[in-house]
Amino acid sequence: MGRVVNNRWRYNAVSITPYNPIYRDEKGVYLNDEIFRACKVGKSMELDDYLVLENACIESVKIIMSLTKCSSLSIRYLEKHSEPLCFFEEEKRILNDTYFSLADKQFVNNVNLEIVMKLILRESVWCQLVNLSKRLYVRFGYDYYMYFNTRLKMEKYKNHIEKNGLFVW
Repeated sequence: MGRVVNNRWRYNAVSITPYNPIYRDEKGVYLNDEIFRACKVGKSMELDDYLVLENACIESVKIIMSLTKCSSLSIRYLEKHSEPLCFFEEEKRILNDTYFSLADKQFVNNVNLEIVMKLILRESVWCQLVNLSKRLYVRFGYDYYMYFNTRLKMEKYKNHIEKNGLFVW
């Protein structure tokens, strides 16, 4: 029997995505047929476009960590799926080493956040990133949906995130 997941957090979560809300209907369903995923690189997505998106997602987490004065996050509910998708030979060792060493309740700081985020965004692992004392929760959905729960008002970070090309709603 799988674990019981409490999804009440969704009611207060703020979504950060690459999907423009002007393409949503009145129920919030996204009507455009674009899908952002690392596995689409070289097929329906150019590598340069993907790297810009990946970096914007990583920067979003860094921005919110900075504004909440959060120096580290803890990995929760870690699931390892597949070995890392590497786009460059020079990132292969660090992504693989990090993948194999990741553990539940391990701390992630600004030094290794980028690597952990790449593993998450490239669908090698799934987890939540949490700082209980700062009440900061970062959760990940499919196709580059990120969900943030924080005491920080959206107005404090919305413009910073949207300058990076993502949408906050």
